[in-house]
Amino acid sequence: MRVAIISDIHEDFISLCAVMAAISKLNIDKVLCLGDVMGFENTYYTYEDTRTAKGCYELLYENSVTIIAGNHEINAVERIPHYYKEILFPENWYSIPMDEKIRKYEHLYFTYKNEATTDLQNNDFDKIKNLKSWEVLDTESGKVSFSHFIYPDINGNLTTFFNNKSGFALHFDWMKKNEINISFVGHTHMDGVGVVTGKSLKINKFGLYSLGAEPYIILCPAIARGKSKNGYIVFDTINRTIEAIRI
Repeated sequence: MRVAIISDIHEDFISLCAVMAAISKLNIDKVLCLGDVMGFENTYYTYEDTRTAKGCYELLYENSVTIIAGNHEINAVERIPHYYKEILFPENWYSIPMDEKIRKYEHLYFTYKNEATTDLQNNDFDKIKNLKSWEVLDTESGKVSFSHFIYPDINGNLTTFFNNKSGFALHFDWMKKNEINISFVGHTHMDGVGVVTGKSLKINKFGLYSLGAEPYIILCPAIARGKSKNGYIVFDTINRTIEAIRI
């Protein structure tokens, strides 16, 4: 099976159209999106005139793409993160005034204080409310998971990122508990593709890479045009290869 993995679209309709057109020409069996289809801030992105959350979701639905909930989806529908107790996420988060969120919690959680409004209508949120926090596929490479970020911050609500392998230890434990061999995550807007094992974290350029038999966490690039190079991943479950493709 060949799986295409896209992530972090952030309403960039032009880039998403280009990727879906490219994927349609490949021998792809399934497409998964790791979340953050919505979510736009002028400080990060410059495509204000062409952005459309509604258009992006509709294009994904039309192409039967499986969508995972990212932190921007979680925030938009005011959903409590799946592992909120582990990340100490306040149960009353959505009733806390913004000034209090910024004062007390901005160093811990994303507050979305500069989030631009989307073009989504009320009925567009019905599907978003029910998005899974992760998906698991049984493949020739064993069980493979797809999520926006890593356990316990599986939806990516914390402002914490990691630049060494030790930060991924809890996710490897979560993988072992759930008998998962390979885990694909987004959220980091990786400049290329990140490959994490129990021994190392390597940031690789766009290209084709072979995986061994050990457990892996794969950090995927973003679709959105931002500060890092954008692209997507094609995973061959039989040959156990990942290809990071630049848009």
